This record gives sequence, structure tokens and C-alpha cells, in this order.
Amino acid sequence: MGRYVVENPIEKIIVGYHGSIDIDPQSADLLAATVIPTDLQEAMPMACDTGIRMMYKRTTLNASAFTIPEAVAQEYVDGNGWYFSNWIQYNGCRQYSAESTFQFGNDGTAPRLDSSQPQAARAMPRRGSTLELRLVTNLDSGLSSAGDPVEAVLVRPVQARDGRAIPAGSMVSGHLTQVQRTYSPEPRLGLPSALTQS
Repeated sequence: MGRYVVENPIEKIIVGYHGSIDIDPQSADLLAATVIPTDLQEAMPMACDTGIRMMYKRTTLNASAFTIPEAVAQEYVDGNGWYFSNWIQYNGCRQYSAESTFQFGNDGTAPRLDSSQPQAARAMPRRGSTLELRLVTNLDSGLSSAGDPVEAVLVRPVQARDGRAIPAGSMVSGHLTQVQRTYSPEPRLGLPSALTQS
């Protein structure tokens, strides 16, 4: 017996629950888990029955295998005979990672820029410049998310802050800062921002 929180318009009530899990006999992977609360009428007098079933699947990301949720189904039946079903499907799952380097003190081993070598061909356009860009990265209204990297090619040259010319064909990199899906009149995505020339 465990704890299951049932919420009505007035309060949240903790009730017990029972359930079951399905395991793949060959791989021992978790396939599904079912949770059914007990003593439901204490929190919801009109409720007859409810339950949640969570389905899982194994997926591979960056050569590593994971068991992740695939779908969640919730069913509810009340005393008037009403039946409600809620289904959630997970698609386009992604893995995010980050790397950090810590250095304590100064032992002289930190990498230094060689002043004898020319600085990397990297320039920032003048403020107020208008960049005409051609996207290289494919954006998918169903899969693209905020934070995704975006690359584009500069179509027309612009002037940099230091007076140099940034030639056409230069690669411009950035990321999506916001994704807003609009279904009318046609699907579209928010434009990338925070672009830097490389």
C-alpha cells in the first residue's frame, strides 16, 4: 500500500493505491505500469473508478540505451455513468548534455592564445545591420525546440563593427530562442535569434 494524491475542487487527499507492472521476460525491460487508487470515494464521492497506465519503450540516444515513457493513459468513471479517457503520447524525445572544465589556481598549463597567429575569422555586424540569410538547418514544426542550433549562410555582404567586410557565403550560427506553433493559416516556427558570425 502506498500514497496516491487525489485532488477535488476543495482539497487534496492522500489515498492508498495498488497496481501491477509488466516486464519483458527476455530483456527484463519495463513495459508498462498500472496504478489504481483505493478508497477513492473519500476524496471524490461521485467517482466509481479511475486508473493510470504508463507504457514504456527502449530507445537509443548517442549509442546509449534508455527505457523512457512512451504513452500514458488515464481512465475515469463517475456515478452518473460518465466515462472519461485521457491519452498522452510522447514523440521526438531528445537527450541534452553539457560539458564543463574546472581549473583551480594557475599552474601555467592553461591554454593561451598565440598572438603570432591571426585571430579567427570571426566578426560581428554593425548594430542595426540587416542580414539577409539562407537557412541551412532544416526546421521541423513538429520536432524543433527552443535551444536547437541553427545555421545559415549570409546572402549579401555586410560591414563589421571593426570596418571589415563580412563576405557573402559566411556561415552564421545561432539557436532557436522560442518556438511558437501556429496552426492557422499554416504551421510555422519562430525565427532564430542571437546569431553570431563564424
